[in-house]
Amino acid sequence: MSFNLEFYSVAWADLSAAIASRDRRLFSRIRQKTEPYFEEVFGPEDFEDEPDFELGLERWIEGEVEEPRKNEAAVVDNLGDALGFVALTRFYGQMVGTLNHSSSAGELFRQRFLMETATRLLNVPYSLEVLLSRPVLGYESDDFPFWGGLSREELASTLIVVAADPPPYEADADVDEWLAALWPILRDASQVGKDLITIYS
Repeated sequence: MSFNLEFYSVAWADLSAAIASRDRRLFSRIRQKTEPYFEEVFGPEDFEDEPDFELGLERWIEGEVEEPRKNEAAVVDNLGDALGFVALTRFYGQMVGTLNHSSSAGELFRQRFLMETATRLLNVPYSLEVLLSRPVLGYESDDFPFWGGLSREELASTLIVVAADPPPYEADADVDEWLAALWPILRDASQVGKDLITIYS
């Protein structure tokens, strides 16, 4: 089994404007564009008695997902609502890259690569743990798929470093490969000039 971390250049403001817009035409356009993917990957049994993808997306558009409270993120705790947020990201976003790892390499990817090595080499005042899970627009997921990302300003802070190639990481071939892939992803996303949303699934 493998896991993917997908990177989307997308203005967070676009998602914010869509949420609770009650725009039925927008709902139909997003569903038409994204539904084939979700139907292929997720079956009815994945949702049990909770909202499925279509209902989850509709809940976002209709403003029925619980809103964040002041200084407190709203936790999305069912698969349908989470996939609705992913659909918004896929609809408005431009994919700029993907990193993947096997299930056995999960701890290596999350801890040694993102939270330690990549964060240190980028020399930024935040941990790249925010790519794995972070509230976006005040919403966070409590299970796969998780989402995170960087604001446009945070992303721009990486550009000086990622303009050059990352140094080789001889201690581990997997970490070396992920670094070689991450740098151009962040470079491309910075050049787009929008925010970044990452989907970890």
